[in-house]
Amino acid sequence: MKMNGFPNNYWGWGGEDDDIAVRVSLSGMLISRPPAHIGRYKMIRHDHDRGNEENPKRFNLLAKSRRTWRQDGMNALEYHFLSKEFYPLYTNITADIGTNRGLQ
Repeated sequence: MKMNGFPNNYWGWGGEDDDIAVRVSLSGMLISRPPAHIGRYKMIRHDHDRGNEENPKRFNLLAKSRRTWRQDGMNALEYHFLSKEFYPLYTNITADIGTNRGLQ
């Protein structure tokens, strides 16, 4: 809530993780990374998912994130709840979040 959640205007691949880092910083929180001898993260190389193509507007969106993070996030989220399923280790919540209008 402090960083207004994830942005809603990213569709497709790219930029949303950098936007989250900006939101964390602007909301006064820190990203901490433990020393490599304690724990580290290494990305697994992979191809882009089909249907999740590169967002050609990701750099423009990221350039605006310092101005828009308070207006675009949890406080502007629109969705339709579809179902909730309880499992032993997690709860699966399905929601319709609309179309890829963020690409237009």
